Amino acid sequence: MRTRAIIGETNTWRRVLAVAGLAVSLAHGQGGRPEPKIGYLYPAGACRGTTIEVLAGGQALKDVKQVRVSGQGVTARVIRTYRGVRNLNGEQRQMLQWRIACRRAEIHGRKAPPAPEIPEGPDGKPAKQFQLPEMPFLDMLDHLDAEGIEHWTTVMQRKDRMQQNNQLGELVRIELHVAEDAPQGMREIRFGGPQGLTSPMRFEISGLPEHREVEPNEAPESDRAAATIPCVFNGQIQAGDVDIFRFRARRDDRVVVRGEARSLIPYLADAVPGWFQMVVTIRDPEGNEIAYGDDYRFDPDPALCFRAPEDGEYTLEVRDSIYRGREDFVYRVHIGGFPFITSIFPLGGSEGETTSAEVRGWNLPTDKIRLDTRGGGPPVRYRRVYGKDGPSNRIPYAVDNLKRTMETEPNEDSDHAHAVGFPRIVEGRIEKPGDVDVFRIEGKRGMDLVVEVLARRLRSPLDAVLHVADERGRVLAWNDDLMEKDGHLHLGDGLLTHHADPRVRVKLPADGPYFIRVADTQSHGSPAHAYRLRISGIQPDFELRVTPSVVNAAAGAHVPVRVHALRGGGFDGEIRLSLANAPPGFNLSGARIAAGSNGTRMTITIPVQNTKGTFPLLLTGIARSGDQTIERTAQPADDTMQAFLWRHLQPAEEWLVCVAPGQGKRPALDLATKLPLRINAGASAEVRVRAQKWIVDRGIEPELNEAPEGISVSSARRVPDGFAFDVKADASVPTGLDTNLIIDLIVSGKPGKSGKRAQRSLISHLPALPIVIDASIAP
Repeated sequence: MRTRAIIGETNTWRRVLAVAGLAVSLAHGQGGRPEPKIGYLYPAGACRGTTIEVLAGGQALKDVKQVRVSGQGVTARVIRTYRGVRNLNGEQRQMLQWRIACRRAEIHGRKAPPAPEIPEGPDGKPAKQFQLPEMPFLDMLDHLDAEGIEHWTTVMQRKDRMQQNNQLGELVRIELHVAEDAPQGMREIRFGGPQGLTSPMRFEISGLPEHREVEPNEAPESDRAAATIPCVFNGQIQAGDVDIFRFRARRDDRVVVRGEARSLIPYLADAVPGWFQMVVTIRDPEGNEIAYGDDYRFDPDPALCFRAPEDGEYTLEVRDSIYRGREDFVYRVHIGGFPFITSIFPLGGSEGETTSAEVRGWNLPTDKIRLDTRGGGPPVRYRRVYGKDGPSNRIPYAVDNLKRTMETEPNEDSDHAHAVGFPRIVEGRIEKPGDVDVFRIEGKRGMDLVVEVLARRLRSPLDAVLHVADERGRVLAWNDDLMEKDGHLHLGDGLLTHHADPRVRVKLPADGPYFIRVADTQSHGSPAHAYRLRISGIQPDFELRVTPSVVNAAAGAHVPVRVHALRGGGFDGEIRLSLANAPPGFNLSGARIAAGSNGTRMTITIPVQNTKGTFPLLLTGIARSGDQTIERTAQPADDTMQAFLWRHLQPAEEWLVCVAPGQGKRPALDLATKLPLRINAGASAEVRVRAQKWIVDRGIEPELNEAPEGISVSSARRVPDGFAFDVKADASVPTGLDTNLIIDLIVSGKPGKSGKRAQRSLISHLPALPIVIDASIAP
């Protein structure tokens, strides 16, 4: 619901706003310009000790000036940006073919072909329809060899046949340097310009030789030498495309093939199922298929291992599962004798306890690994092993502060149930198809029992189902998949779409024994089907996510951000929020998540003076439960869409505030009202704002931004030192509502000619306004 009110009139509002640098178009008004966004990077990785060129596609990138890379040992610079390139017309194709023919003639020492007849325009230049747009291919043409020309010619021909995608239409060429000692693994790349930073795009640093596809490469026959493994192949899939790479292997080599596509670009908003679904096929020297993969368990990216039957040249084929394709169908394929972890057991340890885990997989250098359980670390951590060809994949494990018990067999029914105390973590696994694990606890009447399985979140293939029953076998509670609230799927793990971990909470009706049953929903089982069963009373805990991962702001602004709370162990108390490492002048308003709420919107205030640049910040939350204090650091994330519908909180490495020169400055605005604002349902309360006179004179419209149903604002009015307006709660608003209001301040111009709608501009947000619907307040 939106309500707005105007005070003041002036004929010079445009001039004043322009001087102040405040004319920012609203997306819901006349339509604001799109946010700068990276759609893809190609190639999406590089080897240590190399310098490469990377091509990025996206939207609103023409003003990009700098590149920010997370972590150490990698630097980058912008070479050039390109405006959106539309499909070429017939005359432009003719000109491009001539330019390519000239370069080919130069390479082979032949005479250049004659130039086509080009009519002149009124300005004496070639007619407009013959002028080629700026594009990376033309910039590189004079430096390409014969193979490079063939590759780019094929790419341009395919692109010319495709429908234009404006979200990928603007291009940036960057030069990226990776130091010899740069840590391996995923990084985040952001572009910076006058309006701030983009959201991040993933880029991998490897220690292996890197190869890019060279088009055309749809047939296995080629003059190019087969690659030596281990290595990484990089490519892009266009519509109907199949990329073929050749590599050498020796008889009995155990070769691991690990694809990366969805792990590079986790979600595509405008494609089903929401990512590039990569398929890989391995063929032997005679062309026979010997291995195939289109996923790995519930991970869309394929992984497989094959034993080479003979010495020779093998082929790797890469395509989309249904032969789709476009520029952001970017992939990497690691291939070699490096290790790959398929499972570990147990799936974690207790904080401070020495813990070793059994490890299974391919080409492993060991069958045991040590888990880091030192205190103070995150609840989910990662481990690799290292082989002669390089590191393995990362495998997650959990660290908890509860004592652990290892499951003991037989325990398939209540007569043979494994008796455990609680609170406790039970490390178990469904070891074979049809296996069931049953545990017995002694409960007390009125006790709140919370039981949770951690399996899929730790990349176990187990699709667990959980039952809690009394001694007569009556089921008190059961659960299959816990779906998170707050409008997002799987809020706790923004990269997991196959969520399968159950959780139940039940109040025990009597003293006596209770039975907890764990099984697989499809009766599957294997040594890899491991789980952690957490049995406790109400053990208060929570996690936090803050979006967006970058806040682009003007000096003096109050910028809205959203904080999501993931509550655990039955905890539903208040969470206080604060900045842990902010420079002076950065402050939060409305920094509190109310009891029982799954999140809040608040504002971060940017200081007016001496503020420019990018500031990494930490957001922390503190809560109390009895005599226990819980403190957690928020995970930065971005709210992303999958396949037109679903939304996920995609995690990011850093939470950044970028005070960008193109954002200008915002006027000083302070709330002069006692907070929180307490209102009875059906009543209203005044809000006063201290503001400079010229702001009030320009015509202010307070407008609610995503307000709760039944909350509205009245017309604004002039008061000493600023302006005031009323916040009204309808009689239907529930008592106890405890939230923050985000209020935009809008100015409107006069209607244009022919009744054209007046331009509306956002000059600032107010600091977040805490509000409580309180029945004790007199109407």
